[in-house]
Amino acid sequence: MRRLLLPLVFLALLPSCGDGVERKQDIDYFDLSWEKMPDGSLFARGPVLDSGARGAARCWRESKGYDCVYLAENRTGVSNFSVSSEFSEDLPSVILPLPVDDGYSCYDMVLGDIEKISRRGSILTSNNVRENGAWDEGFIHRFMAENGVEGRSDFNCLGVLEIVSRGSLDTLGTSAIDKRAIY
Repeated sequence: MRRLLLPLVFLALLPSCGDGVERKQDIDYFDLSWEKMPDGSLFARGPVLDSGARGAARCWRESKGYDCVYLAENRTGVSNFSVSSEFSEDLPSVILPLPVDDGYSCYDMVLGDIEKISRRGSILTSNNVRENGAWDEGFIHRFMAENGVEGRSDFNCLGVLEIVSRGSLDTLGTSAIDKRAIY
């Protein structure tokens, strides 16, 4: 009993490790402020959660949620932009690290644009577009179905990447990005 009591007394005498204010400020830093665009979509930019990257999101309201395209700007010198898309029931409150864990996404590198399909955060297959040409939509759908990959496969990732690579994160919030050209 004495051995158990001593550690409990020690813990009770420790000063509080924090009142939660610092953590609340950290979370508030990632909160998104949405702007309504002329086409009715919503656009936000901000830091990517748990990352040094900056990001942007553009979402279109659908009957059961939002179709969203995410963009992360990486300043690593190897990759500039990552693009992904997902359907969400609610408007996102933060920009998560990109690309999404499940589905089709793309990013640019010094060696060329890369397409990839991931499942639960692991890359299952990837393609250097400069060397091999872009995957056709049939391959993407078939590969995802055969390998139990959920997530988006029906968006023009490389088209978005090409447009924003000529501009910046803010390009995602302009008329250069049109929903009909993405989905």
